[in-house]
Amino acid sequence: SITMTMPTSGLSGAELKRDQRDHALFVAFAPATQPRDALAVLVEHGGGGGATAGPLVRDIIAEVMSRDPAARPSHPDHAGRPGNAAGRRPA
Repeated sequence: SITMTMPTSGLSGAELKRDQRDHALFVAFAPATQPRDALAVLVEHGGGGGATAGPLVRDIIAEVMSRDPAARPSHPDHAGRPGNAAGRRPA
C-alpha cells in the first residue's frame, strides 16, 4: 500500500509475460478533484504495478505538485499585491 500526500486517483496493473516477470504499470492523475497532471509509469519485468510502479508515481506526483505554483496557497497578508497570483511573495 502506498500513501499519497494529496488526493490522487490511480490504477495499477500488470502485463503478463510468458517465461518472464510481469511488467508493472501504474497510471494516476492529481489532484483527484481538479486534475492538472497525469502520469503513467511502466517498469519492465517489475512485478506488481502497485508495489513497484506505485511508489515511483507517488514520488513523482509529490515533486511535480511541490513545483506547481497553482498548488501553493496564497498568503493572506499579500492579497492583491504583485506576485500573489503565482503563489510567490513579493520581494
